[in-house]
Amino acid sequence: MAKKKKDMRQSNTSSKDEVKVVNSPPGVKFYSLIDVVQTERILSEVENGNLVFLNIGRIAAFPERKTEFLKNLKATSKQLRATLKMVSEETVMVAPSSVPIEIRSLSPEKINKDKVNELKME
Repeated sequence: MAKKKKDMRQSNTSSKDEVKVVNSPPGVKFYSLIDVVQTERILSEVENGNLVFLNIGRIAAFPERKTEFLKNLKATSKQLRATLKMVSEETVMVAPSSVPIEIRSLSPEKINKDKVNELKME
């Protein structure tokens, strides 16, 4: 028996049809904080729809700076309606509302409750 080949010349879209991107995936940015930085740079990435991961391990040596930084970050992320979440012992995720809920609702299993509670402080 002979196999039938699919005719690839006929297509559902014409070459003249305009192709539009309906939903573009977010960019992902990683920052390693040596010291407390201004949150404007980080939040501008969030405003642009980018998913941001912050390594805050290096500022952990200065608990008062870390606490102040996390409070400022939490307050400003609320204004942008962004999700702020600890995703590891030393990493904070800042996700804008445009990021799919599956990503924003990630909840790692092996994070100390103390680390998670740092973000819940008011």
